[in-house]
Amino acid sequence: MKKNILCLFSQIDVTNYHPLSVDYSGEYFVGMANWKKQKVVVKVGRKETHLKRFLKEIEINGYIIQGNSLSKKNFLTTNVLDFGQNDEYCWVIRQFYKGTPFGKIPKIGDPFFSHPVSRKFEINRTKICSMIVENVMSLQSFSNNDKTSHFQKRINNFIVNHENRIENITQVNLSPMNILYDNIGDEYLSEKWTKASICDLTPANIIVSEGQQDLVFLDLEWLSLDNSTIDFAYLWLFLWKFPLWQRELVINYQAVEGFRDDFFRISIARIILYWYTRLLMIKENKQEKLAILKNHVWTRYLRATGESFEALMKVK
Repeated sequence: MKKNILCLFSQIDVTNYHPLSVDYSGEYFVGMANWKKQKVVVKVGRKETHLKRFLKEIEINGYIIQGNSLSKKNFLTTNVLDFGQNDEYCWVIRQFYKGTPFGKIPKIGDPFFSHPVSRKFEINRTKICSMIVENVMSLQSFSNNDKTSHFQKRINNFIVNHENRIENITQVNLSPMNILYDNIGDEYLSEKWTKASICDLTPANIIVSEGQQDLVFLDLEWLSLDNSTIDFAYLWLFLWKFPLWQRELVINYQAVEGFRDDFFRISIARIILYWYTRLLMIKENKQEKLAILKNHVWTRYLRATGESFEALMKVK
């Protein structure tokens, strides 16, 4: 670790630092530490690249606190305890939540972000999926909070720049999905169905308590306004190696009043098209990635979104 980071820690009373994630360019550090006699999570980034992101974390923290004060059911996450900056760095100190990550962080270079789910949770699969759905719905109940207007509306045009190229590579005809979007897109984008959304709900961003009685969501810096199905679609996709978890998540989500399987299909297609577009922009190992993309289960998901919800659920 850089000497100037260690010097910074001594200045802000951070001790016993243990890294969880390090950008070896020296731009970003995340780890556990002690701060003011308590265990915390510390994030440090270069000011020019991370200040805006950290300030949004502070804003979101205020939004969650206000939402929980008005809600019957609290949205569970970790609170910001401290924030600061100097000429070179900025930092955020958050509560530490004692528990186990629902999924591990994917390996570097994994183009489809496989998040291995801990086997210890299998016995409580139904309960954990129920808690996940409950926590997402708690966040969505904040959507009328007066701070919501400050957040970006992430929904944009369904058509992406590389759509034709994606069709050529995957051999998936996107016309049926575009027809569905043309028919119900206005409703999908409407204020009624636009909710506060995490927009990055992966298994690695969920911590389950030691007794598996509670869970919290981490990394809320992408929190935005989006369609009510987007967080469920995101998590469902990133559970692609765990069909029993996918099935249980959908069963619990379907029990929610107002569940729309047509909106779910659109959100699945949006996320896949977004990630495939990003992959096409990366030059390293492009041919290898394109070969994987052509045969990956996400491509079968993409094809099924244009058919029906039932077809999507049957993909293997």
